[in-house]
Amino acid sequence: MKTQIKRLSILQTSKVVAIVSPVFGLFHSGIGAFMLVLGFTLDMPDEERLGLLIPGFILLPMPVFLLFATFCFSILMCAIYNWIARMIGGIEFELEVQGDAPPDPSGTPEMENA
Repeated sequence: MKTQIKRLSILQTSKVVAIVSPVFGLFHSGIGAFMLVLGFTLDMPDEERLGLLIPGFILLPMPVFLLFATFCFSILMCAIYNWIARMIGGIEFELEVQGDAPPDPSGTPEMENA
C-alpha cells in the first residue's frame, strides 16, 4: 500500500527534533570540557593555552545552541517541505500490513461486502 506524506506538523516536528538534538551536543560539550581541563592544568605559554580555552568555552554550551538552532531550522524545513509537497506531492513509501498486526484503532469495521 503506497502512502504519501502530504503535510508535516511544523510545531510538533520542530519540538521533537529540538529535544533530540542536544543529545548530540553532549559529545561536543565533552570535548570542550576536556579542552578546558587541559587548558587550565597543563603548563604551557599563554598563546598555546588560549588555543585550548577558547574552543573549549565555545563547545561547552553546544547542547543549548543546538536546541535553539535545530528548532528554528526545522521550522524552516517543514514549511519548505509543506510548500513543495503541495505542488509536486510528498514523500512516498510503501506500508505492508503484517499478519499479526493489531486491529484498526479507529474502531470501524472492515468493509465485508467489497
